[in-house]
Amino acid sequence: DTVTAGTGTNKTVLSQTGVNIENGTTQTQLEAGKVIVKNTANTLTLDAGKGTLEGLSNKDISSADFATQGRAATEEQLKQIQTGLTDTGFGLTAADGNSVQKKLGQTVDVVGADSNITTKVDQGKLAIELSKDLAVNSVNAAGTLLNSNGLSFVDGSGNAVTNSPSISKNGISAGNQKITNVAKG
Repeated sequence: DTVTAGTGTNKTVLSQTGVNIENGTTQTQLEAGKVIVKNTANTLTLDAGKGTLEGLSNKDISSADFATQGRAATEEQLKQIQTGLTDTGFGLTAADGNSVQKKLGQTVDVVGADSNITTKVDQGKLAIELSKDLAVNSVNAAGTLLNSNGLSFVDGSGNAVTNSPSISKNGISAGNQKITNVAKG
């Protein structure tokens, strides 16, 4: 049994399966658990049985009207954003200018450059540690230079300070300086 109001493409039909409303090029169907809205360009289907809304035309995040307030995002847009975030990922740049870039979800290895620096994870935190026993070629502490030649004093350019004491493999040089406060013995 049906009831029809209107004629041609301008009519409403009521039946036991639902309601069909046609108004020229626009059509709306109401069925138990489903709503279908059509025009010449698009068909939207809200299907309670499948739990879906299909036929949305906003599928690209680069379109000018992307992120219109109050409008649902499509799975295509969400996939583009997910891929963009994942592929852009996370990066670090070292002091030497070189970079490491990883996708989100991948790990970045943090390692020491030599035996003086080590890394470990301690209680969920990344710990970067300096070795208790350093192995270095030289140390310059405010003009006091310690290296394989011994201990000496240098200026800001690293040149030996004239007439300064030093200790080397060959012995102790007072650097033409007076030695004082030496106990007998």
